[in-house]
Amino acid sequence: MFSLLTPSKLSPPFQTPSSLLRRHVHRMPIISAVHRTPPPPPPPGSSVYQPFRPPPAQLPSQYHSLALSDRLEILRDRLGLWHEYAPLIPTLSQDGCSPPSIEEATGISNAEQNLFIVAAQVRDSLISLKFDADLLAYFDVGGADLLYELRLLSAAQRAAAARRVVDLRLEPKATLELARAMKDFPRRRGDPGWRSFSAASPGDCLAFTHLRMSGEATAPSDRVASLQRALDAAETESAKTWVLDELERRGGGDGLNGPLGDED
Repeated sequence: MFSLLTPSKLSPPFQTPSSLLRRHVHRMPIISAVHRTPPPPPPPGSSVYQPFRPPPAQLPSQYHSLALSDRLEILRDRLGLWHEYAPLIPTLSQDGCSPPSIEEATGISNAEQNLFIVAAQVRDSLISLKFDADLLAYFDVGGADLLYELRLLSAAQRAAAARRVVDLRLEPKATLELARAMKDFPRRRGDPGWRSFSAASPGDCLAFTHLRMSGEATAPSDRVASLQRALDAAETESAKTWVLDELERRGGGDGLNGPLGDED
């Protein structure tokens, strides 16, 4: 017979509120608050890297209200001039179309899409400099391939190069050669003859490239041929004079195996 004063073996042991509190506190994880100090702002005048974001496409007004299917149709059928429908390509990307899906719907490859977009941006930079409208019209048909090669130049360099492209009716390969020469010329400061050529002259930049190539050629005939190309490309009188002096010296057989002449 159970006594009322004897606790049942099935009942839990008696626990006071204080013991429960101690157990609860003991099992709580300890969380330390960490104060994160924000990084200091960059010093005034310092340049902070920002990822490149292409400017928004300048969509012609007649295309503003077009549906997605209409834009795809214009690109598929190449309706209009290339620089008119080129801005449609970025808008398709903004609507979630991938380059492969655009290619499938329009027949314009991924490489062509990039070419049209970049060439249109180069053309816009020429317009911002008030480039001659008659010269700009030269690039309306087939001009995307030409303007694309000027992408690495500054806006002012693009304008100067574009004039030479129009004047000499250059092909894309020759346009690329010209752009590379203009890009490379400032890096050659200190080379023999550099001060006789003008960075503002695309022809001088190209002439200086041929002048350097003449110094790297091993065969005398190749050296003279490079100097002749330099003379044909040079525009300023100082550049022509320098090349003529080199051509006369090397054409006469003096120092054919030596370096280019030093500046006075």
